[in-house]
This record gives sequence, structure tokens and C-alpha cells, in this order.
Amino acid sequence: MMLSLLAVVALIWAQTRKRFDGLFLLVVCMFAQLLGITLIALRGLIPDFASVILANGFVVGGAMLAFVGLEKFIGLKSSYVKHYVLFSMFLILHIILTYIFPSQELRNMNVALSLLIISVQNANLMFFRVPESMRKITAPMGYVFVFIVFIGIVRLLKFFFAGFSDSEYFHSGQFEVYVALMFQIAYFLLIFFLVMMINRRLLDEIGAQEEKFSKAFKHSPYGIIISSLNEGRIIEINEGYELMTGYKGSEVVGSTTISTNFWMNEGDREAFVQALNKSGKVIDNVIQFRKANNELMTVELSSEIIYINNEKCVLSALNDITEKKKAEYELHKSQQMLRRFASHLQTVGEEEKIMLATQIDNELNQTLVALKMDIGNLKQKLKNAEANSITEELLQKLDDVYKVVGNSLGFSLKLMSNLRNEVLYMMGFVDALKLYVSDFCKNYPAIKCHVKIGVLAAQPDQKQSTMLYRIFESAMSNVVMHSKATEVRISLRMISNELELEIADNGVGFLYNELMEHTSHGLMLMRERTSLLDGKMFIASEPGEGTIVKIMVTLT
Repeated sequence: MMLSLLAVVALIWAQTRKRFDGLFLLVVCMFAQLLGITLIALRGLIPDFASVILANGFVVGGAMLAFVGLEKFIGLKSSYVKHYVLFSMFLILHIILTYIFPSQELRNMNVALSLLIISVQNANLMFFRVPESMRKITAPMGYVFVFIVFIGIVRLLKFFFAGFSDSEYFHSGQFEVYVALMFQIAYFLLIFFLVMMINRRLLDEIGAQEEKFSKAFKHSPYGIIISSLNEGRIIEINEGYELMTGYKGSEVVGSTTISTNFWMNEGDREAFVQALNKSGKVIDNVIQFRKANNELMTVELSSEIIYINNEKCVLSALNDITEKKKAEYELHKSQQMLRRFASHLQTVGEEEKIMLATQIDNELNQTLVALKMDIGNLKQKLKNAEANSITEELLQKLDDVYKVVGNSLGFSLKLMSNLRNEVLYMMGFVDALKLYVSDFCKNYPAIKCHVKIGVLAAQPDQKQSTMLYRIFESAMSNVVMHSKATEVRISLRMISNELELEIADNGVGFLYNELMEHTSHGLMLMRERTSLLDGKMFIASEPGEGTIVKIMVTLT
């Protein structure tokens, strides 16, 4: 019988070990009890130490482990010092009563008293120490322990008034046979009520989980719907779903999501079901649904396959992001307007620079050139006149004026060049890039430049050329100021209808992330200028690996 009880307890532990603590100690307890009874049965065939000391030690120690296991199962914890003291006293006394003052009667009394103390502790645990919410499920085991206490008290009273006559453990006459039978019944009842207690706790936990799920389901701010996978039959919806969509549970439960006109079209649901069947879940899928009033809403849909009564169902959570999408759209529109405005300002600025440079060229420069020529002619005429009528001072004044006009003309030409890159204005972006690289190599001989220009099927217009040139200037300036590079490679080519400009150096590099662009004015300005062209800018850099800047612009 003990072997059967051990198998039952071991099976319970195997099935619930991840849910409840302490059950493994009950398995050890049953094993110790079985081992102890087996050793007792072998008394006379094995040494007394094994059949007396170890056997009874297993019986009493197993009972103590059962108490500790029940404490853990209930969720309580106490000091184990008293158990160590009780077990030590029991063993010492049993050894004394076996080898120094041999007495079967006193050994039986020692065992009975130890088991009685442990049983009293168990009864106290089941009735008083256990939380009040669990007393209903622990009370039956408490009554069994009270029954065991009663048996122990009767045995002790029998000892005091009649004594033990037989030296065989549990077989000291007819009374001890009845006692052994009562213990077997008590053990059976303990296991039976233990199973009942575990099942009740499982039911209570399942009920608590259901209650938590029910509350979370009903009161979640997200719309939650449970439907069958194949048909889309609506099983349950929560309050959030009702508020979000306008559908009432009483109206749609039992219907399908297609018949309620929830999906925009059947194709959307088919794609959704295919994705679920493929991976078992869908996370944050942005999709549009219809409300009860036929308004459209944009939601983030997260779904997972669950099983209800062996039927494949779908648990879906909907997060309404309609307003968020509207705000994103308005923000995008605002950004586009700002970029167009910035592009217009940039274009107007460049056009004004060109116009100003043209005016300087057409008016101021031509006037200065004419004035310089007139002064030169006047000086020549004066030289050809009578020498005694022209003083050296006058000639010197003419030379000074001639130099001032020449310097003014040079400054004017420089100013005009700064306002309007003549090569870019007259010959286009490619020639301006070549000239810039040529001047760059002369100014920074320590940095070797390699230029590779492919066949361009189209040329950037004036606005694109100006922006690209400014971006190129910024990138080359970064090479000089920050990269510590000894080599830079410049590539210009066409990919389909896109112009790709790449500047790659072998410098120190840096740990790039997009947040850097908000603190680096140079990178931010390059990014914005690229955006004004509706282009794309890519930056790749690692410490010690150099930097690559790539600009891609669609040519119109």
C-alpha cells in the first residue's frame, strides 16, 4: 500500500512541480516511510543499527519532511531549528535505548511521542497557521492529523497503563495491529485529502486567473475581440472594442467579421489569416477597419492563435491610431511645406546672389575697367605732352589712382565669384566639381584625391547643381577639419535616373548615429539641403574605418 501511495504522490508532484512548492518533500517523506517500514520488516536479518536506528530515523525524519513540505505548499515558512533539535534528541535517545539501556518499550514510546509532536504541529498548521482563505481546503487534512494525534495519545496511554509486551515494531499484540491499521487508513486519507487539496488549489488558481483575465479583457483600453479563425465568427468582444467601433456585443456575437462589414474587403482578412497560419501571431499590423457608422479607422492589430474547446480561434487586440495617423499626416504636410518654403528661400537667395553678381559684372566691373583704361590713356597722353608742363607728383597721383581702380576691380571680381561660382554658373556641376578638386589638391597636398566620373545621361539643373555643390563643399570641408584623412575618393555616376555622389575618406571615422545630426550643424545642413532636392543622404562611419557620405538625387 505504501508503494502505491508513493506512486500517487510522485505523480502529483510530477504534474504540479512548476506550480506548487513543497510537494517534492512529500515524495521524499513517502519514500522515507516506505524505506523505514521495509528495514523494520527485515529486523533479525540485518544489523540492529539499520533495522532500529535507521528505520525509525527514516519514519520520524520523513514525517518532519512532510511537515516542512506542507508549510511550503501553503506558502509559510518557519525556523527549522526546533525540527533539528527534536530529530537530534530522538536519534540520541533511540541510540541510548538500543545500545546502552536496551528497551523496546521505551523505543516504541520514543517513536510514538516524536510522531505525536509532529502530528500536533501538522494539525496546528492545517487549522490555525494556514491563511484564512485556505482553511476550507486544508481542514480535511487537519481532521486526519487530529485522528493521528488521537491514535498517538491512545498508544501512549496504553504504554503507561499496560506497557508493551512484544518486541516486534507495530506487531505488539492485537492492539498494535489495530494501531497499524489505523495508521494505514490515516495515510490513505492524508493522500486522498492531499489530492483534493491540490485540485482545489488548482481550481482556485484557475478561477483567479480567469477573473484576472476577465477583468483585463473587459476593462482594457484596447479593443479586444475573440473570433474563430476559419469563419471569423465573433465569440466575445470587450467594452474597449464596443467604444472603439460602435458595435455592441449583443448585436455582433455569433456573427462573422465579414457579415458585420468590419473588414474593408475579404482579401484583407484572407491575408490576415494566412499570416496567422504561417507564424501563429501578428504583431502591430497597421490596417483600416470600418466602424458601425461606416467611418474608417486605422488600427494597430496584434493577434495570436488560441484554442477554445479544441477549435482554432484568434485573440486580437486593436489600438486605434486614427488620430495619431492624422497628426503624423499633418506633421508631414507641415514639414513638406517648410521644406518647400526653405527650398524657395534657398532658390531666391541663390538667384539674388546671381543677379547681384551679374549686376556687379555688368555695371560695376565694366565701369571700373573703363575707368582704368581712361586713366591709363590719360597718363599716356600726359607723358606725350611737354615734359616741363607735367610734374612728377601728378604722374604719381595718376599711378596711385590707377592701382586703386585695379585693386577695386580685383575685389569686385572676387566678390562676384563668391556670389556666383562662374564655372558652376557657366559650365555646370561636373566642371565645377573638377575645378574644386583641382584647387583642393593644391591647397591640401597631404590629402590625395581620386575622382571617378561616370557617363551621365542627364545633367542636374541650376537649382540641383547649386545644392549639390554646397553639399559637396561641406563634405570636403569635413574631410579637412575632422577626418585626418590622407586619401579621399570622389565618385559621380548615374544609377537609372538618379545621380549618385559619393565622398569616401580613409580618416579616423566616428561612431555615427542619427542623433548626431541634431548636434552637428554641418551634417544637419547637408541633410536638409538633400531633403530640399527630395534626395537621400547616407552616412557610414566607424572609428578607425573612415567615413562614406553618399548623396542620391533624382534628375528631372
